[in-house]
Amino acid sequence: MALSDLSLNQIQLFLQAAEFRSFTATAAYFHTTQSAVSKSIAGMESALGFPLFHRGRGQLTLTEPGQYLSERWQGLMGSLTAAVQEAERRWQDRQVRLTIGVPDSLDSGWESPYLSEFQRRYPEVELNYHVVPANQLLPRLETGALDAVITGFYETPVVERMGFSWKACATAPNLAIMHRSHPLAGWKTLRMEDLRDQELLMLSPMKNASYFEYVYRRCAQHGFQPKFQTLLPGFRSMMEALLRTHRGIILSTRFMFEADNPELRCPEIECTRTGMILVWKGKEPPDPLRQLIRAFPTAEKPPAL
Repeated sequence: MALSDLSLNQIQLFLQAAEFRSFTATAAYFHTTQSAVSKSIAGMESALGFPLFHRGRGQLTLTEPGQYLSERWQGLMGSLTAAVQEAERRWQDRQVRLTIGVPDSLDSGWESPYLSEFQRRYPEVELNYHVVPANQLLPRLETGALDAVITGFYETPVVERMGFSWKACATAPNLAIMHRSHPLAGWKTLRMEDLRDQELLMLSPMKNASYFEYVYRRCAQHGFQPKFQTLLPGFRSMMEALLRTHRGIILSTRFMFEADNPELRCPEIECTRTGMILVWKGKEPPDPLRQLIRAFPTAEKPPAL
């Protein structure tokens, strides 16, 4: 008989039945039926070529070879269980966790190919994602609550003032995001000057000064001050207001939450580039953070404002 004729499950059932001296109790222990246990033991006996139990009326006792196997296999199963537990401990000791902060304005999935490749190459690293308002990302990175953050390029002045390191990981044109009923919705591309007399939906500078300054400076470069329809507390509230009222324009990118909504139109703004950056603390990050940073391709940096 080849050992491969027996399964680990069969051996476990046999050892429990040898301890309980009852197929019924063994079935209850493994949450199965008495018939399934009986068939499994019978299959073992057929494969071995000798009986493991004497089956009397209301009584179950081990045969001599059954007793021998019970004693030997108990020790082997104990060693097997201990080996699995030790392997699990070694894996847990090797397991590393990285916590990545992602802005709630970000459309889910844009970075997934890079992160999926990272997980394939480093399965021992557990990635945890915290989706939070954009203005909370850098403070949480500063306190150590996050290992790295993904945020908009408009945050680079603050990132550098705080002494963080960063790399551009995605670059794209600015979009003028508007409802499909907007007078400019039929244009494929716009110039910044086309927004001169348009009302913009804007984040409150009290909630996100970096974005507010970014838009203000972008407009100033083209000789006008932006007209704000309303000031809102977050990117999602901006998009919700646009979809609800059909009024105003949001200056953002294709990465923004709901930017692909069929109710919206998103003409590109000519001669503008912006994007997303990956930010971390320290000039020499430890592994596996260094490996995560390398997983993101280095994009061309948008022009400085």
